[in-house]
Amino acid sequence: MAIIERDVTLRRYGSLGGALVYSSYKSLDIVKVKGRYTYRNTPVQRANRARFALAVKTWQGLSVITQYLWRYLAYGKGMSGYEYYIKRFILDRR
Repeated sequence: MAIIERDVTLRRYGSLGGALVYSSYKSLDIVKVKGRYTYRNTPVQRANRARFALAVKTWQGLSVITQYLWRYLAYGKGMSGYEYYIKRFILDRR
């Protein structure tokens, strides 16, 4: 087990061996395990990215009137017309 001591300025920051990250927040000293980013390019993720890209392309190809229609349809749902269109596009193609 590692023993962590404060430095002369009474502040801790940085990391220990890349595994732990030290920071402070509202006068609290925080020690966290450093998260690991992994980029997994699985076939399912590639299909989802392609579906999303197609949804964005089709949204960009819509006329302004049609985009306003989607905005009207999304009213009261807590999302924009763009978000509602993307959601419906992806759900309809599953």
